[in-house]
Amino acid sequence: MPGIAIVTGGRRGIGRAIAQCLARRGQGVLVVDLENDASAEDTVSLLKESGVPAAFMAADVGDEARHEAILNAAGELGTLTTLVNNAGVSSTVRGDMLDLPVESLDRALRINLRAPFLLSQAFSKRLIRTRAADTHFCSIVNITSVNVEILGVNRPDYCITKTGLSMATRLFAARLAEEKIHAYEVRPGITTTEMTQPSREKYDRVIEEGLVPMRRWGEPEDVGEAVASLASGAFRFSTGDAVWVDGGLHLYRL
Repeated sequence: MPGIAIVTGGRRGIGRAIAQCLARRGQGVLVVDLENDASAEDTVSLLKESGVPAAFMAADVGDEARHEAILNAAGELGTLTTLVNNAGVSSTVRGDMLDLPVESLDRALRINLRAPFLLSQAFSKRLIRTRAADTHFCSIVNITSVNVEILGVNRPDYCITKTGLSMATRLFAARLAEEKIHAYEVRPGITTTEMTQPSREKYDRVIEEGLVPMRRWGEPEDVGEAVASLASGAFRFSTGDAVWVDGGLHLYRL
């Protein structure tokens, strides 16, 4: 049976690119997102063009009562092997962190940290029970951010939750190594998505001025290729590692 990946927040943007890159490498994909709209249908159609099993499931990953149903839906497509925790939210408002609304903090904690932790728990238990790692390369790939290390003082809830997910990656890597299940983290930089669109003019300027050494925006496919490479088993003697996909933004320079 083909290996199946779950990609949360996968109907557009970085999530769609991740799903497409996985499909091009032969993995089936269950796309999970909030609503089954035209974007979701287009994404599934694109995946099926690669000749792999693909389906969409509408679910709020922040609702842990839906996690078993997500795993079951992926299992109907083939052997569950990969979980990509991509779904995430930014701050509801950006500004002085002393004025951050508690609602924004709670929302980020629920989606960016609590949801991927609990879904990874359920995923890991399912793989251990089915012994999928005996026949397939199995992994969890968490999408965090350059804000794991680079401060965004105008959106502290985003930074805090992504940093927490970074630690969770290493914790799962340590716990699951003996089970032959790998855990990785991918840290995107300034990437062309709907989330960054409101700051397009600002980022165009600072990228041109050299903030990003490669002097270009990241594309969703840049992240997708990194995830697909990790999930393929290309680094099978590595676990708990983080891959920067940021054009060198994180490099310290004087």
